[in-house]
Amino acid sequence: VRAEGDRLASEVAGQVRDAFATATSRIYALTAVIMLVAVLLALRIPELPLRTTHDRIEASRAEGE
Repeated sequence: VRAEGDRLASEVAGQVRDAFATATSRIYALTAVIMLVAVLLALRIPELPLRTTHDRIEASRAEGE
């Protein structure tokens, strides 16, 4: 009985290892695709220059004077 239990445990352990390996490879493949799509979308965002003046501060000073 013990020998059969050891054999069964060995078979199950191998199958569990294979299942985890398959699942892990699928997760990494899916993550790579998602990252590629994210990079492509990020490259499509238009570049907007930062402002170089403080318009709001100057406007409030003009109203106060």
